[in-house]
Order: sequence, then C-alpha cells, then structure tokens
Amino acid sequence: MTITPGTRPRGHQGRTMQTDTVKRFLNALSPASREDVQNMPAEKQEQMAAAWEKYLSDDTSLLTLSELDPPSAEHRAAEHVIQDHHRHT
Repeated sequence: MTITPGTRPRGHQGRTMQTDTVKRFLNALSPASREDVQNMPAEKQEQMAAAWEKYLSDDTSLLTLSELDPPSAEHRAAEHVIQDHHRHT
C-alpha cells in the first residue's frame, strides 16, 4: 500500500486521534508522571488520556485558566488524572 505523505490509510483515523490525545496528555505531565504513564500498557494510556480530555472539558474551575494559560490548565488536569489513578490502584 502506498501512502502519500500527510495522508492516513482509511480506517486508521480513530487510532491516530487516540495516539494524538495520548501524546498531548503525556506532554502535559510532569517528567516523573510522564515516565510512569509511558510504562503502562497502551490501552491504559488511552483510558487516562480520555479521562484527561473529559476533565479538561468538564471542570469549570479550569475554564478561565485554559483561556489564560492553556499549558497550565492541561498540566493541572493531567496531574489530576494521575492522582485519581493512584487513588484507585
């Protein structure tokens, strides 16, 4: 199969979106937390990234911060997901 640069094979868009979300989630984490998450199975990383996106969109206390300083809001939400994970493991 030949893939033109900048395009994706059909049927892979959903997987790529999940991968992009995981990358964004990992970038929002502190280095220590990032290393912990990278050592988890891919499925768990995707679950945590989805929880991170949900927290970002649902937590009203982050709305103002996300407008003023998006990286800080993303970091705060990512660390919240990590803390939540540790409480449930």
